[in-house]
Amino acid sequence: MNIRDSAFMYLEHRSRTVKEMEIYLSAKGFDKYEITDTISELENFNYLNDEEYVIAYIDYSLRKKRGKLRMIADLQQKGVADDKIRDGFLAYEDERGIDISAEEEILARKEASDILGESELDRNILGKIGRHLSNLGYDQNIIYKIIGEITEGKFDD
Repeated sequence: MNIRDSAFMYLEHRSRTVKEMEIYLSAKGFDKYEITDTISELENFNYLNDEEYVIAYIDYSLRKKRGKLRMIADLQQKGVADDKIRDGFLAYEDERGIDISAEEEILARKEASDILGESELDRNILGKIGRHLSNLGYDQNIIYKIIGEITEGKFDD
């Protein structure tokens, strides 16, 4: 199988980052110059586009109720450059007219409300909410704000 066929097979089920494609083709034993040429060709025809990947990943992550910090860490792990991540976030907000920080707070409140439920308010439940929101990648400022509102009895879910 040639390098282009391998690349298209890899893209068949979902989009990939440039780095994921590079790693995949390298593992298949293709020459690094062939890989560079193929990746350039795929980028030119928009089969690989890290900024569009970021935008799609933000949609996916918000559906999964993940915070921005988790999204950024996941994208960095997938090899997306920081400037592409930043540009993708800006493009996402611009295209959809959404402030991701405001959306994050709404999602974090929903998660906190789900955990709080009918439970009795105590330190254990507050800790559980804080840990859960942190694991989902929410900023500490959002977490502290929500925990503070819960303890002060001002929490609107």
